[in-house]
Amino acid sequence: MAHTQAIVSQFHGLLAKPYGTPALSFGSAAAIGNDTTPFIDVYAWNALGFGSRFSNPASLPPGRIFGLVFSPNADTLLCANSLAPFCSAYHWSIAGFGTKYADPATPPAGDSAAIALRATPTEYQVALVFSPVNGMGVWHFTTAGGWGTKFADPATALPGLGVDIKYNSPVAANQNLGIGHGGGVFISAYPWSDAGFGTKWTDPISSDVAGGTGIRFGHAGNAVYMSHNFSSGACVIGYRWNDATGFGTEYTNASIPGGFIANGIDTSVTDNAVIVSQSSDGTYDKYIAWEIVSGGGFGTRYTALTFGGLSVQQSAINPAMNVVLGTRSGATKMQALNWTDGDGWGTAYSNPGTLPVGLTFSAAFAP
Repeated sequence: MAHTQAIVSQFHGLLAKPYGTPALSFGSAAAIGNDTTPFIDVYAWNALGFGSRFSNPASLPPGRIFGLVFSPNADTLLCANSLAPFCSAYHWSIAGFGTKYADPATPPAGDSAAIALRATPTEYQVALVFSPVNGMGVWHFTTAGGWGTKFADPATALPGLGVDIKYNSPVAANQNLGIGHGGGVFISAYPWSDAGFGTKWTDPISSDVAGGTGIRFGHAGNAVYMSHNFSSGACVIGYRWNDATGFGTEYTNASIPGGFIANGIDTSVTDNAVIVSQSSDGTYDKYIAWEIVSGGGFGTRYTALTFGGLSVQQSAINPAMNVVLGTRSGATKMQALNWTDGDGWGTAYSNPGTLPVGLTFSAAFAP
């Protein structure tokens, strides 16, 4: 398997140390969040696949984990949790879990659905969406001190319950924060800086008629994509995007089938594919993907990947962008598969010998 380099990853922020430099995925870790104690399972990962499971942290996360993210330097693992204080963070190293950071002084107000991280030269900026309906916040975080103060909330709140949150490319000149949610047009975005939220971008004109389930910015900075949970409409919608001006028009999505609920969305690092994990169209347990044509629109649909079991939940892509790791309901729990832009799905990796105990909901690769 070729070892390719990547400067940035939309899924885990900057990929290496120092700030903004490339990383190779020779030795890493793959984390899975689930709903049964110990709530988190982390495995060694390299080009051959899964290695042994790391020991549990001394202090377990507070409830099921709906979102996971490693810091760019792989020195911290952060979680979005369903029970108070609704977030948790751990020291992390090649030896596994270290001590748990003290909880934030001002935690999220309710159960957290997703987490994202932006790295600056001096700190991490950790974003969470949570209940109640318009809950969203960003916290200062350092590896030396852990959780810091919470940034001021935006002047314009979300119109509904947030389900996913992502920063745009960390090397973009203009930083932004995008959210998939219920209510409104189901997608919102705000300019972002070290000072916090800017004025919310004008909503796009959208054909979407159901709540979003996942959001991803294209790495080239010219598109933003959202998966959603409407079973009789298109499972993914894309919009033209400009980091300095916000949303543009919606892409034509005639090649995108409806008839199932999409649980999550990813984009390849070369912006050559949009990958959607789904929960139902009568066949279940499927990944579908489309080529992205010049300018960010949808091209030819790749052959869908269907395998036994129940629904695919969320997924993650490794830093080299050649492996997709999906969480699954049923006994299989997870599945890692090779991915190549232009060719699509490759072979599946064998699962680790020790699987998570509960239903799995979230996944993340360490740099």
